[in-house]
Amino acid sequence: MKKVLFFVYDEYADFQIGHLLFFLKKLGKMKVDVASLHGKEVVSLGGLKVCAANRLQEAKMDEYDLFLIPGGDGVHSLLKQKILHDKLLEAYEKNILIAAMCGSVICLAEAELLNQKAFTCNELTFNQFQDIFIQGNYTGKSIETSTSGIITAKGTAFALFTIAVLENLKLLQNDNQREHIRAFCKGEA
Repeated sequence: MKKVLFFVYDEYADFQIGHLLFFLKKLGKMKVDVASLHGKEVVSLGGLKVCAANRLQEAKMDEYDLFLIPGGDGVHSLLKQKILHDKLLEAYEKNILIAAMCGSVICLAEAELLNQKAFTCNELTFNQFQDIFIQGNYTGKSIETSTSGIITAKGTAFALFTIAVLENLKLLQNDNQREHIRAFCKGEA
């Protein structure tokens, strides 16, 4: 069974990854493990209380196919979290897909995973943290998918992010399925 390590923190943007989590479970039959820095309850931007079953440091990266990090207003609290940087590096070295959206892309930059790579995030985030993003190549596009197993997206690119992750995990069968998912995420299905 494929598994997702879904990293949450206080004020993460729950709305950014709702469709993706739905399709990972429904289409991919993937198990989603929720982890936080301290293995405790966090409260999302939307006010959802999420009980993280795991502490991030206890995650065995060999068990996962995807490391998913949503953006959110609380992302600044993650900047100097060594355990997060270590887990990101470990996932990268083990060829585990890393998908980061919106402000969480700064965590990839802090872990030096964006060096000489094209990436994207919201322009406001890029402008606010230019000193952290200095080694990467910001494109400003809605989504960037690197050949090295990293997906970055703007916080409003829900449909594109969902499709890119599903494609990288080889969960999409054909163009009809891709179009249905795009329409579903945009409220057009």
